[in-house]
Amino acid sequence: MESKNSPSREDIQTIIKEIMALSIPEDMQRKIMLFQHALSSVRCQLDPELWAILQGELGFSLLDNNQGNLSDNIEKAIEHYNNAFEVRMQKDFPMD
Repeated sequence: MESKNSPSREDIQTIIKEIMALSIPEDMQRKIMLFQHALSSVRCQLDPELWAILQGELGFSLLDNNQGNLSDNIEKAIEHYNNAFEVRMQKDFPMD
């Protein structure tokens, strides 16, 4: 069940289109916020591929972010990369 503030599937598509249009460094904070907003609705168990893509792209955006603390951005990026990697490993190399 989606919460009142969680984006719907259609909202996620709109969010992704907006993210794709953001290309200058000044847009990075907005891009990060949009990825986080999309991830608030996508559940790993229900859509692991989309969840992993969003996690990885959020990691890229955090690394590209020139605002905030660099080491914090790097730590957060690594966390999101690891999240994406775990899902992709499970998909490509199932334990069954």
